[in-house]
Amino acid sequence: MAEPSRNMEVEKLISYTDDLVKVLVEPRDLNNLSYSLQQNLSLSSSSHSHLHHVRSSLQDYEKKIDACKQKIEEARSETAADAELDLLQRELEEELEKERLLKEDTAIGEEFNDLEQQWISVQEQKKTLQKIEKTKLRTQMILSMYASVTNIVPNLGEQSKISGYIVEKDKDAVEKFEYDTSKMTVFDICNGVWKTIILGLIGKAARDHKKTRIVPRHIQLVVRNDEELSKLRGDVVITNGGVMPNIHNLLLPKKVGGSSKGASADDDS
Repeated sequence: MAEPSRNMEVEKLISYTDDLVKVLVEPRDLNNLSYSLQQNLSLSSSSHSHLHHVRSSLQDYEKKIDACKQKIEEARSETAADAELDLLQRELEEELEKERLLKEDTAIGEEFNDLEQQWISVQEQKKTLQKIEKTKLRTQMILSMYASVTNIVPNLGEQSKISGYIVEKDKDAVEKFEYDTSKMTVFDICNGVWKTIILGLIGKAARDHKKTRIVPRHIQLVVRNDEELSKLRGDVVITNGGVMPNIHNLLLPKKVGGSSKGASADDDS
């Protein structure tokens, strides 16, 4: 079956060749064929050139389209970046405002703490002043008591020496005394201070009891058997283990004429 079809193709080829020979025999047909071939070649060249130009233009347009797309994407990204930048700017402003408020709160807190510390310091100073006033008042009361009981006011401000003042109110006189702790023993200082106090008590008792001629019992107990007091105080004598004012100097009332006569009359009767 393949053989007949092959024979038919050969026959067609032979027929086509005969027709071509017939065409080529005529010069006019040959010219027409040459012209057609040239036109075909020219058209083909022009088509190729136009196609190349079209392809080049198409590539340019594609590049421009790609550039436009890229610009669009960049514009979109820039727009998104601007929006994000605005958002970040607002967040930054909010954070700065929070920081400012926090600093204000911190400053207010520090100022409040300073005021509180100042108030505590003022209260402590007030308490200290109150203690100082109480101590001062107590010291004044003690000094007043010393002055009223013993007629002696100690000098509490001088620490190197034991000193003070003997106050005689009736004479408006003040006599200073002092004992040097570096030159005297503690016993001698205590004995000297004690004698000074006792002498003051005796003198006060002698002045307060001129009419009764009696020295209070506590004074007698303190100075009993202390014979040196009679040497230190001229208006006091020690008798029978006790102490009595010197009648001739202090306690004996002055005699008047009427009183003496009255006393003699009573004795005679």
